Amino acid sequence: MPDIVPEKRSKTERFQEALLFDKAKDFNPLALQLVDSKMRKAIAAWPFVERIVEEPEDGDDAWSFVRYNPFEWMNLAGLETNEHRDILEKLKTLGLIFADGTMPTEVHSFITR
Repeated sequence: MPDIVPEKRSKTERFQEALLFDKAKDFNPLALQLVDSKMRKAIAAWPFVERIVEEPEDGDDAWSFVRYNPFEWMNLAGLETNEHRDILEKLKTLGLIFADGTMPTEVHSFITR
């Protein structure tokens, strides 16, 4: 009897699957109450930052697949060098941005009003 080899999915398929998992989580609108002016600018700039999907070094969540230029994001958002990581972690933790450059509909409405 031949061994059954699991189908190998491409990195793009695995990234999309992980991204769907993140986007399926319920968004808590209370998170918007925690957004300050710097976070607001960082959210608004996020869709304009070029991202590359690469094979992750470790992990299988959507963020582990994404590489981006933090200096491009800091420049667009007007962030200081020492602020970028903390703001990114807050935005990710609160579910305000997704790894593909998108954001929940509620966040988009909040940012564009």
